[in-house]
Amino acid sequence: MGAFVIGVGSTEICGVLVTGEIWIRVPHSIRVQWSGRLHHGVTAKDMVLNLCALLPMEACDYRVIEYAGRLSRIADGDRLTLTNMALSSVRKLA
Repeated sequence: MGAFVIGVGSTEICGVLVTGEIWIRVPHSIRVQWSGRLHHGVTAKDMVLNLCALLPMEACDYRVIEYAGRLSRIADGDRLTLTNMALSSVRKLA
């Protein structure tokens, strides 16, 4: 997918509207290597919830989660679920 998501506040949004640019610090990455086969009925949501249980919240502070491995075998919708839920799950834990 090649997606990158950050949370920005109203002040940053106003600055982007005025200047047309935003400055961010380039975050370090956490590479999650998926391997093996998914059992029947296991979805991307299950993968993310398991990841949230294994990865402490402090480890995700200003980090990017990079997914690698056998993701070519899951549907595009599930790939989007991985990226969307990772951000939501980490925020809920905070």
